[in-house]
Amino acid sequence: MSGGALLAEVIEAHGGSDAWRASPELVVKVSAGGLAVAAKLQRTGLHDLEARVATDRQRVVFTPYPRRGQRGVLERGAVRIEAADGRVINERSRPRDDLASPRRLLWWDHLDLLYFGASSFWTYMATPYILGDTGFDVSAADDWIERGEVWRRLAVTFPDTVQTHSRQQVFYVGENGLIRRHDYTAEEFGAWATSAHYWSDHHAFDGIIVPRKRRVLYRRADGRSRGHPLLVWLNVQQVSRPT
Repeated sequence: MSGGALLAEVIEAHGGSDAWRASPELVVKVSAGGLAVAAKLQRTGLHDLEARVATDRQRVVFTPYPRRGQRGVLERGAVRIEAADGRVINERSRPRDDLASPRRLLWWDHLDLLYFGASSFWTYMATPYILGDTGFDVSAADDWIERGEVWRRLAVTFPDTVQTHSRQQVFYVGENGLIRRHDYTAEEFGAWATSAHYWSDHHAFDGIIVPRKRRVLYRRADGRSRGHPLLVWLNVQQVSRPT
């Protein structure tokens, strides 16, 4: 099967692009954590959030963030923290570049975590619907056997207009067309952060299929994942459209 045909099957299995774009944004109740963010001294920074995820561009708003009465916004690759009245409290225009500074090797501030969390979450929610858009290069890769199942694979090169972990990513597809695993290098942490991100507990929310549980493990050189440590966990409680 060609990459294009497999992608079409995957998008349809997840509800279709029209369902993704049926409203300008989605409202998601989400919580995330894990060793990767705890190591940056941000153990609870992504707990119990409402995420408003745009479907027509890469924009995410986390509320409350980093504390009650405030919200965190990712838009056009920049991040900012606002008060409830829209007043900008703090902002950073090139957050990805700033992650390369020596201080970020030891700890992250609220804007660092906001960039990582919001850009990652938009990618997760928008996939696979956006993969057929202009600028994405999609091809079929060799099948993969895991957990006694044969998973088909899509190799994707993301355009540099999308804030995401790495340009090269691979998606593993079950026989029902649902994505089961997602490989990338989490460059926000460094070139060592080769990751195997598992999607599970897929659930239908108003026409789109969303995995309610995501678990990210370290990926070895042979492509297999290590059972421990759990680098990132992410749980989705609810997805709705704004009223």
